[in-house]
Amino acid sequence: MIFRKRFVLIPLIAIAAALVWSAVALIHKDWRAGYSTRDVYISAVNWPMYYAELAVRKFWRDLTDKGEVGLPQVRLYLPARSTAALMADIPDSTKVYQRAYMLQPDGSLERVQVRYRGDNPINWLFEKKSLRVKLRKSRMRDGVRVFNYGAVQSPELLGEHIAFEVARRIDVTAPKSRPVELFINDRSRGVMAEIERYDETFLRNRNIMPVNLYKGEQYNADLVPGTSRMLFENGRFWIKISAFNRRLESDRSDLDRLLSLLGSSETNLEEFDRFLEAAPLHDWAKFAAYQVLSQSTHNDNAHNMRLLSDVWRGQVLPLPY
Repeated sequence: MIFRKRFVLIPLIAIAAALVWSAVALIHKDWRAGYSTRDVYISAVNWPMYYAELAVRKFWRDLTDKGEVGLPQVRLYLPARSTAALMADIPDSTKVYQRAYMLQPDGSLERVQVRYRGDNPINWLFEKKSLRVKLRKSRMRDGVRVFNYGAVQSPELLGEHIAFEVARRIDVTAPKSRPVELFINDRSRGVMAEIERYDETFLRNRNIMPVNLYKGEQYNADLVPGTSRMLFENGRFWIKISAFNRRLESDRSDLDRLLSLLGSSETNLEEFDRFLEAAPLHDWAKFAAYQVLSQSTHNDNAHNMRLLSDVWRGQVLPLPY
């Protein structure tokens, strides 16, 4: 009788311990989602249902997958150590490159570097994560070294690629992009947009150097505490991605001039004319047309702004992001 009780009790204790451990793990995951990054809000997630649906989807894919290739495939292989390091101290660890390998067309593995993207936990907390992949300088692809792979945050899987395609077709300077199917350790992570990163290589490939390339983010963890979210009120809010090499890295006189003209032109016609010289109406109107055509509200006065500043011409132009 005692043996029978133990036979029943031990499995029950094991199941209860497993449930408690799973519950604690989910609570910890939920805490990381909402409190690991400053100034970030993420909606409540039903984690048990999320993992249950994920398991069903994986099972169904394995059952129905015929091995047919549709979109171009990108295959990455991340060692367990790299995967653990990326999530070891979020959000800071997500920004540190880790070793990985990419499958080449000839079947060989090329060493690359991989990190996660974005301050918002949506980009790296779930099964499908946004990645940044850096190739070796000697092994760039079509003149591009760094690619972003975005985990789409809306049902429109191709929206990001289509938006850039629209920009390119109306002659708005935009990065290369294409839809791909991403595999990590031979497990499909679904459809993603592969997008060239804005950096010095991007500028060189288009023969638009030397210029300043600015990143504007007053949002999430990039928000400067105690300041306004309005990017176009202060040049100190902007970060240089690529710098005009004949001026100091800290020099933002070109951007300060534009923002000063923006303010003074509201009440002074002469200043308004100078502002139109610094921010050519044709180029900014074309950018606005691109936003209308692509139905994009991704760029705004607090978030996701990229500016191209031609110091010699004294002109500042917007870039889609």
